[in-house]
Amino acid sequence: MSDTKNATYSANIKAVGDGDSGEFTSIVSVFGNVDLTDDIVVAGAYKNNIDAWAKSEDNLPVIWSHQWQDPDMNIGFVKEMEELGARDPRLKGEAFDTGGLLVVGQIDLDDASPKARQVWKLVKGAR
Repeated sequence: MSDTKNATYSANIKAVGDGDSGEFTSIVSVFGNVDLTDDIVVAGAYKNNIDAWAKSEDNLPVIWSHQWQDPDMNIGFVKEMEELGARDPRLKGEAFDTGGLLVVGQIDLDDASPKARQVWKLVKGAR
């Protein structure tokens, strides 16, 4: 018997920067659930990638709704990433019991596509 959950988790917006900064903080992956492609992400899954990314100084894109094939869906970049363990006080809901990936992202509003501006409007409304 598995302890995994069949669930879909939307990005959980935790905070949004002031005004039209474009900055947001979100839980973008929850550990221990079966995702839409039948994958189960476990704690520690992102550690090596986070470490490599931090050393690279490359921008990691924020892609709206996993639509990598459409360049207009590249709406910004990741500023910070951190795996949070179960019961971390920054987690809420079901993620509190399992842990997840916390991302601080920047939506590109300087040279924004219409999609980036639309997403920022939605993100500000989701607080």
